[in-house]
Amino acid sequence: MAAGGTTVDGKPRESIPAAIVMSGAVSAGITVLTNPLDCLRVRWQVLPHARARETAGGLVGFAREIVAREGFAAGLWRPGLGANMLAVFNCTGIRIGIYPTVRDALLAATGSRGAAERDGATMAAAGLLSGALSFFVATPFFQAKTRLQAEAGAPRRAYRGMAHFFASCARNEGPAALLRGADALVLRGSLLSMGHLAGYDGAKTWAKRRGVLSEGPVLHASASLAGALLAATLASPGDRVMTEYQTAADRRVSYRSAVHCARALAQTEGALAFWRGWWPLFLRIGPTFAGFGVGYEALRALAGLDAFGS
Repeated sequence: MAAGGTTVDGKPRESIPAAIVMSGAVSAGITVLTNPLDCLRVRWQVLPHARARETAGGLVGFAREIVAREGFAAGLWRPGLGANMLAVFNCTGIRIGIYPTVRDALLAATGSRGAAERDGATMAAAGLLSGALSFFVATPFFQAKTRLQAEAGAPRRAYRGMAHFFASCARNEGPAALLRGADALVLRGSLLSMGHLAGYDGAKTWAKRRGVLSEGPVLHASASLAGALLAATLASPGDRVMTEYQTAADRRVSYRSAVHCARALAQTEGALAFWRGWWPLFLRIGPTFAGFGVGYEALRALAGLDAFGS
């Protein structure tokens, strides 16, 4: 096992850089399969409210329209794919890589004796903190992904790809604009990370303590789905605000801040507007988290490492 200190139980742990690379690579690979759902979610969220209400079949009908008009690859799979892979590599790699260290530091600070005293509050706090850092670092890539997906299908597009977006955004809007929406993204990302990691770590801990399941693919997939359910519910409001705010300039809509954007959404569409896109978000992250959990745990086992969270 690679050097990298010990857990609060005295067990050796792999280095943080190794965990970042392994988890980032697994998640980026899965993104190749899930990008169509992410693109559909973004395009559905930026669709004018009246147009969305008039779409026959709702979200499914909208997806059919896109495929019929533009084709699956051009309309849903290719837009923002590269930026999405880089964003996910950074945010997943960092938050998964540092989560055990942050969790164990919080446990040590409270005088905990280790794994036997792990609780949901500590797991949630560790997930929140690791998520906040990782999503801030990934903000430019997420913004590129979101804006490339939001303009997919437009007769005239502002950006030819990720590199062109970065150059155009920095030149026309200023370098600081690459961090536009960082507050909403960090809020959304930290809540998603809190739900994912607290749900996954908590479900694994609960199942093993009670002898319901032992380490293995079934436990990893089940715990991942529990994390996805909690993550989607917590992250949906920030997700909607982030998408609306980051794409505002391209739609010639002006918001003073993410808070102003949230207030405008509540006034024009009501409270449920913040959960518009919950289903595509869950349908995307559910399989993603399940595939990631099984794949990452298998990769750790092949590398001779303890199960994640041990």
